[in-house]
Amino acid sequence: MARIVLPPDATARTLGIPIREAEVHAAVAAVASDLLPKPGPEGDLVVAEELALAYGRPDIVAASVDLALFRRWRTKRIAPCTAPLALAAALALAKLGGEAAIEDFANREANGVARSRLRRSVGTLVELGWVRRSSDKVVLRLAPGEALQAASGVEAKLNNWRRAARQVQSWEPYVDAVWLAFPATYVKHVPRTVALRRFGLISVADGAASIIRRPSGLRARGVRHVLLEQHIYARWLNVTTRLPQAASAAAD
Repeated sequence: MARIVLPPDATARTLGIPIREAEVHAAVAAVASDLLPKPGPEGDLVVAEELALAYGRPDIVAASVDLALFRRWRTKRIAPCTAPLALAAALALAKLGGEAAIEDFANREANGVARSRLRRSVGTLVELGWVRRSSDKVVLRLAPGEALQAASGVEAKLNNWRRAARQVQSWEPYVDAVWLAFPATYVKHVPRTVALRRFGLISVADGAASIIRRPSGLRARGVRHVLLEQHIYARWLNVTTRLPQAASAAAD
């Protein structure tokens, strides 16, 4: 399993992180492979710091990713898509076998009010290289969500478990497991209530992280799963190559 650590984007970096909190982040990142849901997937391990999602930003995301698919998308000049409506359209097209006549797709997936938004979403997918037009059909060029196998998110703090739990709620639906990480001297102050037991708990002492308990909860599905995949793909793509200016018009 390859291990890739993706640093924060310059525009998304949280400024002024205390040194002690940064040390907690580093200790958690070192055990990232142990944070994925069990049994662990077989993909490549990708660790992304400060991954900015639509409504929140986990301190660390540990994900099992099929990097071969990411490389294939990059070669095909498929750009990341983080627009929920466009991703919903892509998932609907995937359920139809990956291709459909444009009018049939519009009639099936939209009512009169939403039809224009659906057409704009398809246009967005064409521009990003997700979809190509073939005669009167639209054809999906990738399987949305296929590259991301599983992901865990971590909120790391020096103290204040209440604040950590509040921040988790903004991004919890996007991941398969949620963890809270604190210095060992503070962990004893975290309540063992039913509401908090759905979060995993990590203790950090002398630069080393120890798992106190594993999380429980539902796994991310649908658009939210694909959104996380695409945010990771965008960060990976930004690190490995310049973002394509336009989607390729070439056939698959």
